Amino acid sequence: MLAKWSFSLFYIISELWPNAVFALLYWQFVNMVTTVEQSRRFYVLFSLFGQTGLYISGTLISFLPSMSNYFITHYDLQCSKTTVYIQIVISIVLLLGSLSMLIFAILNAYIIKIDDVSFKFKSSKMSILDGIKTALESRYIRLIITLLICYGIAINLVEAPWKYKAATLYQTPEEYNAFVGSYLSYTGICTILFVLVGSNIVRYFGWKTAAMITPIMLFSTGTIFFITSSFNTSFPLFELICPAIDPLSIAITTGATLNILTKSSKYTFFDSTKEMAYVPLDNELKSKGKATADVMGIKLGKSASALIQSLTFTLIPTATYQSITPYLMFIFIIICIVWMWVIRELNKEYLKLIN
Repeated sequence: MLAKWSFSLFYIISELWPNAVFALLYWQFVNMVTTVEQSRRFYVLFSLFGQTGLYISGTLISFLPSMSNYFITHYDLQCSKTTVYIQIVISIVLLLGSLSMLIFAILNAYIIKIDDVSFKFKSSKMSILDGIKTALESRYIRLIITLLICYGIAINLVEAPWKYKAATLYQTPEEYNAFVGSYLSYTGICTILFVLVGSNIVRYFGWKTAAMITPIMLFSTGTIFFITSSFNTSFPLFELICPAIDPLSIAITTGATLNILTKSSKYTFFDSTKEMAYVPLDNELKSKGKATADVMGIKLGKSASALIQSLTFTLIPTATYQSITPYLMFIFIIICIVWMWVIRELNKEYLKLIN
């Protein structure tokens, strides 16, 4: 890490985008200018417009190899295809980042003043540690943290074996990037469809129903993925009965379907209902609670999932993802059940606040 410090720093800063900038700063801004009633109407629509970027980025990734070849041949560049690939991506990121800052400046300079929305809070001398302690003393915030931890563990338990299998099938960087690009594009399309179909679920069926969709979706598709991943070990006769069907391809296709449906429901329902849960809170708890829950919950979920898998491989040196699938499936089911219980408890607290 020290020898390649520039790459390490780049990775760390990149990790801050989804966890600090998008999940924390962006949604804090949205929560401050949105009422409970408005959140029911608009939060899902925010996902609709936001996920168009997912489709565009997936399509772009699929075309990047051909774009790199074009620039190298057309401008006679004396550099590798990978270098041009990275330069194109970084240029697009810088352009969109600058555009985001410009839009935010316009909102603060003109739109917020027009709507007379105040962002002035009472000064607080509370330290960061005291703020975290205050947030953790709230059962409401603890439930949100548990919600995020459950999602992080569950999705990583199925994503890691799926990505391992995909890398086994698509062995060259070009093939794997094309596969990831297609996966992101389909996720964007599916998310948009989810938003169009389910935009009124919160308004007509309530917060709990909308929040339950993601764990139910992940539980059902994840269980199917684990079963299909075990075909060649748990069902050795499968290859004899269906020799023309490759078990690896079935597992990868099932895993892709799982991730597309789960990520679509996550972006549509999980994110919007989670953000709606912050709206009824007072400004101080809303700010400190969200900062604590989003950063701590997401990181703990990813870390716990990685720890479970690393401990398994450490305790069983000869283990592979294929051999530990039944154990991962058992843990996955338990986590999904806990996740649904947390939603039920959080819904009770949410109804108390809005009523």
